[in-house]
Parts: sequence; C-alpha cells; structure tokens
Amino acid sequence: MLSDEFAVIAVTESWLDQEISDHDIVIDGFEVHRKDLNDNQGGTLIYASKSLTHWKRNDLEIATLQAVWIEIRVNNKKILVSSIYRPPGQTAIER
Repeated sequence: MLSDEFAVIAVTESWLDQEISDHDIVIDGFEVHRKDLNDNQGGTLIYASKSLTHWKRNDLEIATLQAVWIEIRVNNKKILVSSIYRPPGQTAIER
C-alpha cells in the first residue's frame, strides 16, 4: 500500500539502536538506510522504494552529525536526499 503512494520516506527521532534489525522495521517494497541513536538521542532513517535506482552515500556522513544520505538516479539526473536529526539545544559550534 505505501509503495503505491511514496517513493522516499524520511524519519527522524527513530530511536533505533543496534538491537533493532532492519528486518524488524521492514516496509514491503522499500530498502531502509539508517543512522542510529547517538548518546541515547534521536536517530534518523530513509526508506527508499526498491523501484528507484539509489544507494547510500556514506562519503557524505560526518561522525558527529546524525544524518543519512542517499543518491537517487532519475532520468540520468542525480538527486541527493538526506534525513538529519539535530538534538534540542545543540548549537552549530557543537557539531
């Protein structure tokens, strides 16, 4: 049902950690890309339709930032999609 309506779903405040597998959060027809909790806060993920040509962009990740990036290829064009979690009260300097 979801795969008929959405191609990409971004989620913040996922609260996922290593003990929750991708299998536990599967949505049929989607591949999940995730960045889990940091200091027991946040977490973020992106579900991308398996019908899209896409891949996770690990090279864009920053260790101190809770963000997940994917690149989608549509009609020979590249589209970058990110889901970013910023903890409450965090300043730009604290990144």
